[in-house]
This record gives sequence, C-alpha cells and structure tokens, in this order.
Amino acid sequence: MVMALITKNGQWMKWATGSMIFSFISMISLRLSVYFLFSSDVFSFMNIFTDFLNLFKATALIFTPFMLIAGIRLRKIHESTKQPEYYRWSNRVITGSCLLCMLAVLAPWLFANM
Repeated sequence: MVMALITKNGQWMKWATGSMIFSFISMISLRLSVYFLFSSDVFSFMNIFTDFLNLFKATALIFTPFMLIAGIRLRKIHESTKQPEYYRWSNRVITGSCLLCMLAVLAPWLFANM
C-alpha cells in the first residue's frame, strides 16, 4: 500500500486494496473458525449465535447515542456554515442511528420467534 501511495499507480492501489480486504476477511474467518470448531453440536452453535446477537445488540445500543450526538453536531455545523454536505451527512448519521437502534431492539425478538 505504501508503494501504491508513493507512486500513485492505479493498478498497485487496486491490488493493495484487494489484498487488505482479503487479509481482513481471512483474519475474521480464522477467528470465527475456532468457535465453530469447538461447537460440536447444534445447541452450542445456537449458544454462539445468541452470544453474537447479544454482542451486536449491546454494541449497537452503545453506539446509537454517539451517532445521534454526531448527527446533531453536524446539523449545528450546517446551520453555522450553510454547507450542504454537512446537512446531508447529518441526515444520514441521524437516520443510521435510528435504524441501528430499531435493529438492535428488534433483531433479538425476530430471531427468537424464528
């Protein structure tokens, strides 16, 4: 990636981006494979699924207020500078915050009823 940034070569940048994405996905899959390896039956797999769902819910509920605060701050920046980008960003962040909160609240209920 460093050589791609130094030389501004498009093909190297594309290759570097692809290799970074592949390394991230392979690292995540290696970490998840340990959980799947040690879950020998269906019940322990469902426990892992429930744990991941609870982790998502807790993380989403922690990030939601911070996203809402960031969206409100972007809206205030838009009011002071009148730049349309800040207004669009604030709308996206506030909408994402609301959707993430709804998903975090509804996802455990939806998966429990399946």
